[in-house]
Amino acid sequence: MNKRISPELQSDIEFNPAVLDVPLLVFIEITLNHSGPDRKNAFKLALANIPEIIECYMVTGRFDYLVKVRVNDMFAYRDFFDKLLLTVRCIQKTHSRVVLEEVKAISSVEFPSENSNLIA
Repeated sequence: MNKRISPELQSDIEFNPAVLDVPLLVFIEITLNHSGPDRKNAFKLALANIPEIIECYMVTGRFDYLVKVRVNDMFAYRDFFDKLLLTVRCIQKTHSRVVLEEVKAISSVEFPSENSNLIA
């Protein structure tokens, strides 16, 4: 069942993984086998078409990208992971981090107005 939400509604709703039947959250550290612009572009294009990937960041440090994935369970993650490695050929190595508990997760940030004090 396709559970995509139209872009017009995305900013007006709160994401509830349990309701959407994707309770398992996994972060994947990805290192590409070459860091040239062609590899990076191919990687970005490939990830754009994988619906389980909900966020992706290019980062500094020991790996190139941090990817946030939502799936139903570990079996679904295994299927996703196999598909990822078959689809995205420029991946050299990965490390997966399965989230045991979401301690703090926010979807929006309110900034104080110009006239308010940041320190109480």
